[in-house]
Amino acid sequence: MTERQVQRVSQEDLGGWTYVAAVDDSEEEDRTLEAICPVDRVVLGGGFSITHDEARITQSLPLKDGSGWRVRAIGPDNAWRLRVYAICVDER
Repeated sequence: MTERQVQRVSQEDLGGWTYVAAVDDSEEEDRTLEAICPVDRVVLGGGFSITHDEARITQSLPLKDGSGWRVRAIGPDNAWRLRVYAICVDER
């Protein structure tokens, strides 16, 4: 099994809101991944994508404190990709 590698792949400010994403390409079967908003932002929504037909999402929800989006997925014990994203806005 390979070492788990999680990448924060993007953060883009788009005229009042920010898109952040994280990717996990590991071979772990059970994964939890979070896309975290910048410090001055709160999450408005989020989502995910997976690259294997046998992988299943068991959770997709905002973090309790509003700081990002969490996804939990269970899949096969070979390589597959989980991508999590969050849409963040100014904290007001």
